[in-house]
Amino acid sequence: MPILVNGIKLDVGIALRDEKHPMYAYALQYTQGIAELKEKHGKTIRFVRPGFPKMNLGSDSKGNETSIVEPTPPAMFPLEKVYAHPTRGEEIWSCCLTMPKLLPNGLWSIGNKKGLKITDAISVDIDKQPDLAFYLYYISNFDKGGRLKIDDPQAEVRAKAAKERETLERKSAIWQMLKDEDQLRKMAAAYGVALSATRDPDSLRFDLEAVLEKNDKNKRFDPLLKGTKEFLEEMKVGDNVRLRAFIKQLEDDRKLVYKPDGRYRIGEKLLVQVPQPEIQNRFEWLCSYYNMPNNSDKLQELMRDAVDKEYLDKIKDDKDFTWLAKVMELKTAFQKKEDLKLKVYEAFNIAL
Repeated sequence: MPILVNGIKLDVGIALRDEKHPMYAYALQYTQGIAELKEKHGKTIRFVRPGFPKMNLGSDSKGNETSIVEPTPPAMFPLEKVYAHPTRGEEIWSCCLTMPKLLPNGLWSIGNKKGLKITDAISVDIDKQPDLAFYLYYISNFDKGGRLKIDDPQAEVRAKAAKERETLERKSAIWQMLKDEDQLRKMAAAYGVALSATRDPDSLRFDLEAVLEKNDKNKRFDPLLKGTKEFLEEMKVGDNVRLRAFIKQLEDDRKLVYKPDGRYRIGEKLLVQVPQPEIQNRFEWLCSYYNMPNNSDKLQELMRDAVDKEYLDKIKDDKDFTWLAKVMELKTAFQKKEDLKLKVYEAFNIAL
């Protein structure tokens, strides 16, 4: 049975195929959440009601004092909740354990089973009931009300150990592995660190570390954010990093300007309007927008408007010219470095 978000079915498989799908962010959040649950708790996750079963003093058949288990009255836990997302605002999430109902307006409502009865505990097989596992763990907030908690004594230890390893990996990557200054500046810009092209390298490292730490904390709520895991994967500086670094450089140079009306502009030219739910993370959204294959023409247009001789003359890495050539749909195979560089300059009508 599906999960509903604001009356819309969350079809994870379909939504994940297209970054422009209206349910893409939810599908990504769901997929990463299930993966996290399996990593933390294995195949099965057990939820218990704190304080139950209760023990009372009593007497056995011989009149001796003993402890007696008090029968636990079952409690109902609603399967629909108003969930306050930190950036998207309030949403209605429903975990359907029976068939949902189609409404006249085309939306869906939770089926006949609107609540889950739990006595002492419930074990959920993550593979067989992933929707229920996701809803109880991430959406319900029953743990904050003291109504349910995870029965996994080692989970806290594993989570603490994972955090320590993540911290060590982050520090090692930034302070030991990222020795090349040009690479450092690209990575810092790609992760939104301001003025990465001109600032002192060590100050960039401190700010980059702070950005990654913040993203790691908020990634649960916004799976589009890039944290330590993604940073380590991108250390070789691929085309995605080059794109994000390029966009950040345009922001730093005040060529690309975001205004309070929610729009990005170059000069007076309107480029794109950021959707309201994405405004707080507009840099990541903008990078994702220009990285979509369907928007390759938009990226070319952005480059024609923004790339100038000063930008090209400062490039030190030949792979940056290869990336620019690919974006501008120039032939890159079997090209000498100097020939490819010349073609990139010509593509922007700039003399070498």
